[in-house]
Amino acid sequence: MNRLRRGVWQNASLSFSRYGVQTMPFCLDERGKEMKNKMWKLLGAALLLMPLAACEQNEAQITAQGEQAELVTAYLDAVDERYAYEIAETLAYDPAYLSNELGFRTAGSDAEHAAARYIADEMEEIGLEVEQVPVTVDRWQFNDASLRLEGTDIDMDSKFYEPEVLKQLQGEILSILDDFIRICEDYHLEYFGIAGTGIGALRHKGFIPWDDDIDIAMPRRDFEHLIRIVEKKMSDRYLVLNAERYPNYPLMTTRLVKKGTVFVEEVMKDVDCPFGIFLDLYVLDNVADNPVLYQIQSWTAWFWRKLMILRAIPRPTLQQRGIKAKLIWSVCGMVYKAMKLLHISPQWLRMRCERVCRKYNKYRTRRMAFLPDTSPYWNVVDRTRCYPLRKLEFEGRRMNFPGNIEEMLTNMYGDFMQLPPVEKRKTHTPSRLEFSKEEIL
Repeated sequence: MNRLRRGVWQNASLSFSRYGVQTMPFCLDERGKEMKNKMWKLLGAALLLMPLAACEQNEAQITAQGEQAELVTAYLDAVDERYAYEIAETLAYDPAYLSNELGFRTAGSDAEHAAARYIADEMEEIGLEVEQVPVTVDRWQFNDASLRLEGTDIDMDSKFYEPEVLKQLQGEILSILDDFIRICEDYHLEYFGIAGTGIGALRHKGFIPWDDDIDIAMPRRDFEHLIRIVEKKMSDRYLVLNAERYPNYPLMTTRLVKKGTVFVEEVMKDVDCPFGIFLDLYVLDNVADNPVLYQIQSWTAWFWRKLMILRAIPRPTLQQRGIKAKLIWSVCGMVYKAMKLLHISPQWLRMRCERVCRKYNKYRTRRMAFLPDTSPYWNVVDRTRCYPLRKLEFEGRRMNFPGNIEEMLTNMYGDFMQLPPVEKRKTHTPSRLEFSKEEIL
């Protein structure tokens, strides 16, 4: 053997969790390359200093220390640092060993298996005996990799699926959409795409590349008609998931859930509900034309919606990070405990929220909105500008969108035609995901 190929400069950090191990490579710049020798020498020094720290030493120990020092020196002399760096560079940058564009290597993925095989082959080449042992994890987690910079507010979570998983998930969602559109057309029900679905239609003619849901808005009258049809004629295929039918469900959106599937978001993993792959339905109610009354209505609905979430989830997902997040979570925890002590039921919170939303439905107003949203001013529809609806392409289909969809999206997101940075690309982060048995084209 011309050279001893044992030392591997690990160009990755390991993230351990109950779901497995993920690797996330860091880039080594020129300064990093120059520091390799120092790091190896520091390692050797550490090995030598450890036994020297003992309080009492006999002659045998001193002899052992000398032998250890010789072994460390020989090892450092034998390491082919360039070879080690080439291995690290391959694992860090070769797409064959990475799960997605962020550079993560998700546990159990094809990329992780390929990386393990690559390292095993290199070890076998120098004469080592290698055994690859499978590791069983208690459940699959797609989005558990993260990068946190201590001392900052930067916390970038990986929200990306394996490409083949996302493709299959989007196919399931499109099958729900096809049935939904068919019902609406057959029964002349009004609907239109909003939010991220509108961005996807205008920017990509389909899904935003990392998106895992479709957002549909319906006036309340059409929505209630749809629900009656689904429960009467399609109950074998779909269930209607909302807070009225399932009191533990903490949201005011309604989900048209495909039976035979499982889609449990990480934040919802402790909520007892029949979660599955779904279509998101946003119910539009009339809102006050008077600006003061509108603000009162929107903020009141938003308040009750927040309490519904806290009643079920004491530690909700936040956009804030660092000390701000800790303070908010502390307050949320106190509110959660207070509602438990006062025996405030989820049903009572839902009824209070819905009463506010429906307050002006007996009046003919200029605007309608889904009030209990992330922001109280999102998803406001101006009837004078929304109609007539228009058809846009979405994954080879033609579906309805507001006539002023560009204006609505600009008010919500600003320049929505620009791709957001990676750290702002969000998904629902499933902790459990199971597809239906049917073949999805």
